[in-house]
Amino acid sequence: MKKEWYRIVNQAGIPEIYVYGILSPYPDDDTVSYADFQAAFRQLEPYNSACNIRINCIGGSILEGLAIYDMIRASAMKVTTICEGVAASMGAILFEAGDERDMYPNSRLMTHRAQGAICGDADSIRAYADQVQSCEDSIKAILKERTGLSDDKVEALMQTNVDNWITAEDAVNKYHLADRIIPATKTINVTPQNLAGKKPEEIYNLFYNQLTQNNEMNKLKASLVVLLAMNGVKLSAEDSDDKFYDEVEKLLKAKDDSITNIAKANAKAIVAQAKLDGKIKEGEEEMFENLGTTSPATLITMLSKMGAPAAQPATPAAPATTIVNINPNLKQGGDQAAEGDDRSKWTYMDYAKKDATALGKMETDEPEKFNKLVAAVRADAQAKGWL
Repeated sequence: MKKEWYRIVNQAGIPEIYVYGILSPYPDDDTVSYADFQAAFRQLEPYNSACNIRINCIGGSILEGLAIYDMIRASAMKVTTICEGVAASMGAILFEAGDERDMYPNSRLMTHRAQGAICGDADSIRAYADQVQSCEDSIKAILKERTGLSDDKVEALMQTNVDNWITAEDAVNKYHLADRIIPATKTINVTPQNLAGKKPEEIYNLFYNQLTQNNEMNKLKASLVVLLAMNGVKLSAEDSDDKFYDEVEKLLKAKDDSITNIAKANAKAIVAQAKLDGKIKEGEEEMFENLGTTSPATLITMLSKMGAPAAQPATPAAPATTIVNINPNLKQGGDQAAEGDDRSKWTYMDYAKKDATALGKMETDEPEKFNKLVAAVRADAQAKGWL
């Protein structure tokens, strides 16, 4: 099976060209030619504003490399070159074509004088030597332009019979051959199952390092600013991480408390009605309320089996107004209401007892009226110390 010297992939909307091989005009399993590279590169230009080029290349043809270098530098796309392992000889010059030049901590660049070989008569050899010198001059000009180094320092990178191996740290800080070292930090993918049962600070710590390493923390903060603002908390992206954490923890706790309080109110209402119906004895209220708080479905099922079957509300209450009433003697339909009874004075419990069908219809057709009834139940529960 033929081994491709490059492949194009798409990472988060930015296409990547993988260049692994020797620069050569002659197509082979492990060679990179200008003709093949430009065909791929030109496909990306009309549709992308940026691309990444990952390089692991030990060098090769100077002319092929210079042609690829010029094409990259002339492109309207923002090109980031990434050295993976080794970018040596002409591979190092190809690396310099990037608008941004990134290296991994243990990757290496290598520079040396231009080299070549030829057989022929004296004139041919002299002409070839001139061509090699011309190519070397072009390489020196590229290094000077991309690094800002003096002529002497560029000459030092091109010593006779010396291969100059350059670490990522020196490439960035000493020679300016690279712009950034990519942290080789291992991250662990955290699936939803991994988060089960974890405390907020544990979840925060799981994501913090990888977010800061790939510069996503500001995006996270921006999202949190909007989320917190919707809940009445004003922060900015300049606030400390600790402050963000504290506010998110407070918000989560408030939401948990609100849900718990609603569940308690539901349970108390259910138990109070069951007591009126004679299903629960004096002194058993707390036990059933605790059960209803943690498992409403279990309480409803249990009460339905105690004495007469428990009738269900015509329409389940929405999560924001989860007041559930269990009454085995619910009267269904408006004809069951006492004649002449003034409904404008009815409470939520009056509707639940006398006309549950109308109550369910009100939740759909008159949500404001329904919510006022629910709010009155909640206010009453608060006055009695249930909430």
